[in-house]
Amino acid sequence: MVVEEEELKREASAASLEASAASLEASATAGDLEDSDTGDVVKWVEMPMADIRWILAQKKENHVVPPLEDYSEDAMKSTIFTQKYIDEKREVFTNLHASIAASLT
Repeated sequence: MVVEEEELKREASAASLEASAASLEASATAGDLEDSDTGDVVKWVEMPMADIRWILAQKKENHVVPPLEDYSEDAMKSTIFTQKYIDEKREVFTNLHASIAASLT
């Protein structure tokens, strides 16, 4: 029963998507539209249907917004690098760069 409901939702979503796409296509083929605020001509660009379906299929759960606690002062301090760490990494990259430059000559 749950599978049937999911299938019905997908079919309804697909039908809605196709209707929206047909409406947009009709608008686009009617010619370029003028932006009412600026009077500029807006040129329509066709987006592939697969991309539109992917965008509309996205759910909020797929792109979770981090909670405010993740931006607390303690959390931010844990991601700040010390000068000692930076100097160690700079030395590693300097040595790597020197070895690559030496191998090229």
